[in-house]
Amino acid sequence: MAAVLGWDPQSSPFWNTDYRLDMLHASVFADKTSVMDIAIILGSVMAASVASKLRPNFRVA
Repeated sequence: MAAVLGWDPQSSPFWNTDYRLDMLHASVFADKTSVMDIAIILGSVMAASVASKLRPNFRVA
């Protein structure tokens, strides 16, 4: 996404190593940390969805 906007990763010292450049060109699903982060986010969304369905309905009259 950043490359589409004109950013060159080789101009950055952090991204200028071979390993990090390879990670930029690989799929996000190739990195196990990214897959775990996505799973945590999806799990929290599912838990929030279930919690809102099981929330008791208290009405103050």
